[in-house]
Amino acid sequence: MRWLTLNTLLTALFLGCGAMAQNGPTPPPRPGGVIAAPNLSNIEAVLTSLSPVEDIPGKTDLEFKTVIVKPLSGPTFAEPGETLPGFTFQDVTGLSTGDRVSMETEYIGGPKGGLYQVIRIEKLP
Repeated sequence: MRWLTLNTLLTALFLGCGAMAQNGPTPPPRPGGVIAAPNLSNIEAVLTSLSPVEDIPGKTDLEFKTVIVKPLSGPTFAEPGETLPGFTFQDVTGLSTGDRVSMETEYIGGPKGGLYQVIRIEKLP
């Protein structure tokens, strides 16, 4: 049996995948769309909103305005100056709107839109 990583399981939950194929989650079909290539970026940004998700404990929706974008692996889908949506399961205690943060992110989506999963987030001085 293949072991799935937490990131894979969270991605499946995010994408609404109920069925698991033998080799992992099978995303729902997207008309004319393509899922983004595996990617990881370090983004410095200013938080523009933080909102806990009531029906998913530990999940926080957020929005941020990018300042610096550095690809870590694969393509980057963000540009400096953009305001982008995202979510995280990380502890955001002590963070508030207006804070400048450093984040490790993965873009999940396709050419018609998506979200940034924030894997690591820390407040900058």
